[in-house]
Parts: sequence; structure tokens; C-alpha cells
Amino acid sequence: MLEFGNSSRQSNAPKNRTGVFISEATIKSLTVKYDVKEKWQKRSDDIALYLVLDVGQDFDYDMRIGGYFNRKDDGTLKNWGAALKVKILLDSLGLEGKLTDDNRLPDETIENMVGKKFLRLSYVAGTKQNGKTLWYDWNEVGKVGQEDRLREKFMKAVHDGWVKSYKPDTSDDFNPSELENKSNNDKDVKSFVL
Repeated sequence: MLEFGNSSRQSNAPKNRTGVFISEATIKSLTVKYDVKEKWQKRSDDIALYLVLDVGQDFDYDMRIGGYFNRKDDGTLKNWGAALKVKILLDSLGLEGKLTDDNRLPDETIENMVGKKFLRLSYVAGTKQNGKTLWYDWNEVGKVGQEDRLREKFMKAVHDGWVKSYKPDTSDDFNPSELENKSNNDKDVKSFVL
């Protein structure tokens, strides 16, 4: 049955327990780092965006999107490689341009990202020690209005074996308040390099 008047619902996902939640996020601020390696990484990222997001709750939410470029034998860039997720974010925000000669985002592009909206996909990755549902963010994002496309891309990534931590059978109905402490607790946040 079709619904109307339910403005609290942030996604057009079916109400059954899919273990996937898609919502809009607005970039409040960001930091761009280059040639950075987190403790959990095997390889440094050429570029990493650390986003502070407004997700429609009474707290800010942190998200990291990064990756490394594919390079030719001479060290010049071949293509986006694993940093394709950064390009997908820029495309989802409607931004156009190119990297600088030293493979960095132009300052103007970084400034123009603030205030822009994109779709964020969270998925069930199991159960925390306290019994609550453990949610991870997929660091591939989508353009506002393309929820079904983002969900399909995620499910294809799951099917193709790129997302191994998706465990929809462990989810209860989504409760956005479960995300409140997520960005401040490293045990509950995991970024992926696809």
C-alpha cells in the first residue's frame, strides 16, 4: 500500500528488515588529508576526506571516504583506482572539475562541498556486545533522489563479495538513535576500501 504524510521516514526502503538504511546527509565541514594511513589500513590512501555531517539528528556524524589512485609505472596517475569513492562523492554533490597538478582537490572544490547533500547508506554488520544492532556505513554514496540506485549498487557489491560484513539477519527495525555514539566509538565504525 502506498503511504503519504510520514515525514519522519528518511528512506524509501521497504519497511521489512533488509538491514539497509539510506538517508540524506549534509556536509557541515570537512578535512582533506593526503598520503594518510590509518591504523587499520594495509596501504596508505592518496586522498581521504573526513566529513562532519548533519544527518537530521541532534548530533554531528563523522564519515571518512578515501582511497588510492592507480598509477602507471612512471608514477603518474592512471585512473581513480580505489579513490573512485571520492569521485563518486564529488559527482553525487554535483561538483565538476579536476585534480590539481599535484593530484589534490582544488581549494574551491573543497569549499563548495560544505552545505551540499548526498545519500549515505548504513547497513547491519552484526550485534554489539551490548546486544544492540551494529551498523556500518558503506563509503560509496549516492546522489539525492537515487535511493534505489544506491541500494542496488550496494546489493551488487554484497553479491560480488566486496562487502563481507553485511548481516541483515541480525537487525531489528532501524533506530537512528543507535548512531548517536557511533562516530565517537572506533569499535563501532569501520571504513572500507573497495
